[in-house]
Amino acid sequence: MKARVVVIALVLTFTATLIPALGKPTLTYLINVSYTGNATVTILFVDDAPGRAFIFLPRFEEYNLTYSGVYKPLNQTKITYFYDRLDFAYEPGSEGKFEFSVSYFFPYASLMTEDKAWFMTPLIGAPNHVTVYVNVTLENLGKVTATVPEPLEVVGNKLSFRVYDTVEGQRVVIEYLLKKPVQVRTIKRDIRGTKVIVKAPEMYSELADRVLSTFERTKPYLDEIFGNVFTEVEYRFFLPRLKDVTELGYVHGEELSLGGEGPIYLNMVLLRYVPGYFEATVVHEYVHKVLAKAGIEPNNILRWFHEGVAEYVSLEVCKLAGIDVRELEQDRALVFREVVRVTGGDFGFLQNWASTADEGLKYAASEYLVYKLASKYGGLDFISRVVREARAKGKVATTDDLVEVLSRAAGEDLRPLFRSWGFVLTSDVEAIRGPLGIPLSRWIALAVIAVLVVVALVIVVRYARGRARREVELEDFTRCQYCGAIVERGAAFCPYCGREIEAAEELPEDFTEEL
Repeated sequence: MKARVVVIALVLTFTATLIPALGKPTLTYLINVSYTGNATVTILFVDDAPGRAFIFLPRFEEYNLTYSGVYKPLNQTKITYFYDRLDFAYEPGSEGKFEFSVSYFFPYASLMTEDKAWFMTPLIGAPNHVTVYVNVTLENLGKVTATVPEPLEVVGNKLSFRVYDTVEGQRVVIEYLLKKPVQVRTIKRDIRGTKVIVKAPEMYSELADRVLSTFERTKPYLDEIFGNVFTEVEYRFFLPRLKDVTELGYVHGEELSLGGEGPIYLNMVLLRYVPGYFEATVVHEYVHKVLAKAGIEPNNILRWFHEGVAEYVSLEVCKLAGIDVRELEQDRALVFREVVRVTGGDFGFLQNWASTADEGLKYAASEYLVYKLASKYGGLDFISRVVREARAKGKVATTDDLVEVLSRAAGEDLRPLFRSWGFVLTSDVEAIRGPLGIPLSRWIALAVIAVLVVVALVIVVRYARGRARREVELEDFTRCQYCGAIVERGAAFCPYCGREIEAAEELPEDFTEEL
């Protein structure tokens, strides 16, 4: 990955929004995205008065910094894995203006597959008193489908934005259709008895290479834990939606429910993530398939266990395979401390993955519980025993099923532990006693039966009363022997045919059933 320098003169070739207005400091980003998806970035800071400011700079890309006027760098500190914050003071030069520019190469600015593309800027940072513009040129733009924020102006393949609240960092995101589509290539390779299929955009050969390399390096350890479960595994790539870059991978739920079938989908934004995330996600999604194949359902009740095991195993296996996951390990230690602080040790909310609890907290708490169990009962070997016990049981669909399987793998009853974590077991509901010492659940069942019996009796009584009422009413009527009409008993003439009624005709016994 080679850094490239951008000529500052390009800054003034856009539209009027690029030209900083004097009178207050202005920061303008000019980003030119090529057909390859890589970009060149030029940042221009301008002011006509002395002051102090800061910008965010890439930590791993070489950049070219130039200025006119008096420039005093103050400090440069790390704010994220990929970015530093550069603080500086400045004064206008002899021409009454201070200008400061930074240019660098920005790989994977746009991610593309087939006819779709997704662009996201570098992290944009500046004091809130600085006016910030972002101007993007997309060489392979067919049609813009969505942006965040809304653009100030769109002229051909050039878009300009005004960005606010940049102290903590902001991004501009553009979803668009490509003028020239990107072809998808299919690669197949046999790895330790499993045919691995990777479908990835042809221009991103690194995607397929990294999937195959990760699978090859981790497969021996995965086989040791789970056995050689699948004869074929397929990986495909998808684009993120706007700012939603948190879903790094998935397997369709309905396919998981069919025994772990179906392809694994990986987010292309993994190319822009911290080292280790890509490889860990490749393993994480594979573990979901293995658990489903073993009979552990990924339903709302047990989703926490799926996620927790996938997170735990992926990190541990990547470490064994020599993959750099130090950043993930550091994050895990910090997150675990926060999980304990926030939950206070009550994890009952995990029994309903659809609960309103924070999504990040659910994932972190899930990994924390699996980590605690594995640390005590044998690490990855414990996970292996759990999967064997699940296969032997055939189906694990409830918390009680899971705790039973975990207890067998651990060699001790884990129900007290899960109760201390706030989980509710069916056996606990049975243990609640009502009157006469009968379990509350049985009282509830008896009450339901009693209600159903009462409702049935009410229906029967009402039906019997209605039939009796109709039979009584029929005693006051007779039938005309000429036209067959029903008339009041004692009537001299039939009100329908007009003839004289000479004698009453008895109604048939089953007439009440005809009404």
